[in-house]
Amino acid sequence: MNSLKELTYKRIIPLTIISFSLVTKWWYVLPIDAPHSIMIGFPLVYSCEGWHTSMSEQYFILEFLIDLLFYFTVWFVLIYSIDRFIIKRKLNKIITIVLFGISGVSLLLTIFIVFNTDNMFYLKRNFEIKTIETQPKFIWKYIVRP
Repeated sequence: MNSLKELTYKRIIPLTIISFSLVTKWWYVLPIDAPHSIMIGFPLVYSCEGWHTSMSEQYFILEFLIDLLFYFTVWFVLIYSIDRFIIKRKLNKIITIVLFGISGVSLLLTIFIVFNTDNMFYLKRNFEIKTIETQPKFIWKYIVRP
């Protein structure tokens, strides 16, 4: 059986980063005193369009951390359960390198986009929203506004 530390470091963290980048949910919402917006996040909204200038975004740190913890917990339960109860496999070095490579590229691209100087960061979302429509969001699909 693999150690929990090794599973976390070599499997769970890279899979968390990859899945967090590739699969989420978009929300078409009507914020109070703001234009219709597309927000992103699952299970909570952690990002939306910036209203102060074009090509900017707003990020909500607390919601982001809760979403990241959710993804981590799902992968932790899944990988640990498989390793503990179904099949015990040795961690393959090639798979580990591939996971680190994909998660590293995904993390670098995300950091590049997030640290645009026009983006705004808030501890928590400070406005109410009315959800109009939601759907899963995959990184390879373009979101068409309803």
